[in-house]
Amino acid sequence: MHEMRELIRETDLKLMSGTFVKETHADKGTRLEQHAHVYPHVSVVVRGAARLYAGGQYVGDYKAPAGLYIAAVMPHQFVILEDDTIILCVHDMDAEVV
Repeated sequence: MHEMRELIRETDLKLMSGTFVKETHADKGTRLEQHAHVYPHVSVVVRGAARLYAGGQYVGDYKAPAGLYIAAVMPHQFVILEDDTIILCVHDMDAEVV
């Protein structure tokens, strides 16, 4: 029987005024919890691969390097497709809130 590993390591980074980055490092089979933000942001698959769902619909599978625009208030979720995947979520904290 295949053992499901679900280890998620997250780091929050503030790079400069108004810019916030969340780094998520996870292994194959991990589901990152569905969530939404009040402002748009960009998710970047910098290593590995991930499947994106937005608004409850399958959007696509993305292999690094891939940048993905996520609209404000859009519920979204990633499923990790390869071990040792890293996703950066880049937030403009000065963006207009919806």
